[in-house]
Amino acid sequence: MIGKRVRVLRGDHYGQTGEVINLAQNVRGIKEPVYCVWFGGTDSALLFKHEMEVIE
Repeated sequence: MIGKRVRVLRGDHYGQTGEVINLAQNVRGIKEPVYCVWFGGTDSALLFKHEMEVIE
């Protein structure tokens, strides 16, 4: 997933595209992988895999 372009499927960034830049670790004890998606500039979000789709 790292380096892939994705489209957000839900939440505040719905419909935006961005790049997965890393896999976040130890996010409030959540067991499911959480990815950091960068949208440009200083705008980024932590998302679960089911909240995005790979477009490239």
